[in-house]
Amino acid sequence: MTLDDLPFDAPDSRPTRNGARGRPKCKRHGQRRDPVTHETYYQVRVRDGYGCLGRAVGMPGTCEGWIELDHIRNGGLSLRGPSTTANLASLCRGHHRMKTEASRTWRPLLVAEVARREAQ
Repeated sequence: MTLDDLPFDAPDSRPTRNGARGRPKCKRHGQRRDPVTHETYYQVRVRDGYGCLGRAVGMPGTCEGWIELDHIRNGGLSLRGPSTTANLASLCRGHHRMKTEASRTWRPLLVAEVARREAQ
């Protein structure tokens, strides 16, 4: 799949908070972050059925808020892990917060669920 196959017009860069164009830099190391491309975003959303994976892995509560892409495995020191389909999961805002606060509990379950869906 290429960007030309996507059903929307995908710009090359997104505006950052201060209005500048391009990829934001990591404040700590000055390196460019690994952004989630539009193609990867679309592939993850389709794989996850345009919904939240929280209920699929047994997270309590109902889905609340909009759907966010979560980097399941982080790079440590507040750095995100790689922005690949195998490392991204669609979570609602409530389940994203729950996963962040109790990552040792939910990360292995999300990794297994994403691997199962990737294998299909």
